[in-house]
Amino acid sequence: MSSSDCKKFLIDYLLSHPMELISIYRGASEEFFKELGSDVAKENNWKRMSKERDGGLISRSFCLLPSKYDSGVAFSVYEDSSGKLSFGEYVGD
Repeated sequence: MSSSDCKKFLIDYLLSHPMELISIYRGASEEFFKELGSDVAKENNWKRMSKERDGGLISRSFCLLPSKYDSGVAFSVYEDSSGKLSFGEYVGD
């Protein structure tokens, strides 16, 4: 799988599981979340921060517009040896 495939997976996952974002940016305004949702949906807004291999598992971490949002927040996408993608977790500082 490519980074683009992983970004598309991440976008679909986060748009269908908004609580993941709400739990990170607690207390933010409704306008903030509307803008965040719009930014999340654009593949070019995601920057790959890392790619690691551990046996048959590949982990990629992505950050959403690091200059606009908290650059310390990254979301992980895991790819198993069969090419199946899954949402890992978010890592924040």
